[in-house]
Amino acid sequence: FRSVTNGREFELLNSRSIVIDDSVSSNLLNETSFFRSDVECLSWCNLKLCVAVVVNDTSKVCQMAVINDESTGQPGPNGSHVTRQLGSPNDLAVRVWKAEDFEAQLKSKAPISDVVFKNSSTGRSGLVQNYTINSTGCYRIQAYGAAGGSTTVVNAGVRPGYGAYAAVNYNLTAGAVLKIVVGQAGENVVSFPVGAGGGGGSFVYIEGDTYPILVAGGGGAMSGFTPGKNFITQSIDQEI
Repeated sequence: FRSVTNGREFELLNSRSIVIDDSVSSNLLNETSFFRSDVECLSWCNLKLCVAVVVNDTSKVCQMAVINDESTGQPGPNGSHVTRQLGSPNDLAVRVWKAEDFEAQLKSKAPISDVVFKNSSTGRSGLVQNYTINSTGCYRIQAYGAAGGSTTVVNAGVRPGYGAYAAVNYNLTAGAVLKIVVGQAGENVVSFPVGAGGGGGSFVYIEGDTYPILVAGGGGAMSGFTPGKNFITQSIDQEI
């Protein structure tokens, strides 16, 4: 059975229950003051943009599930990432309605997942990688510079220099294209007394902009006798 309320369609579930998992931030709203029919409950749900409704004839409660929008990078309330089961398969006094946009809301309002970029090649070859921003919001961007090359020829216990770590919280607009260069490790020593190669820096910039928004320098290489140097500023964390 289906019901259309102010343009939104709701489906009555035969299972008498529905589950919202903890991958999204959700709240439950309980209303009793206006409870007289399923239609009124669905109308109130429509105003709240809820995704599911539980109508309980015994308790005279209209319970609504609302998904908090975390797609902008703003987290939902503390404790809102929990698995919720609305309704009960064995309770004949319960009716559960699911909004037509249930799956769409869960997908569009889910928190932005981490995207990891790795070096595209080795040595001097490599590519500039692209990432298009889908939703306007504040993004956490982190980068590491690559370590310098090592050696197994002499002084094998001496390590190469490590690259820098840099991070920034940056406001980005939907449609912006990030250009990403991931530093590649320096070449190792293959014959004495030639030194190893230095580590490459990692860069992130917005397509069309003049300056990068994030740079993490690479580490120094080893020679046959001495360790490589770490990047001078080991850790940088800013908000813009």
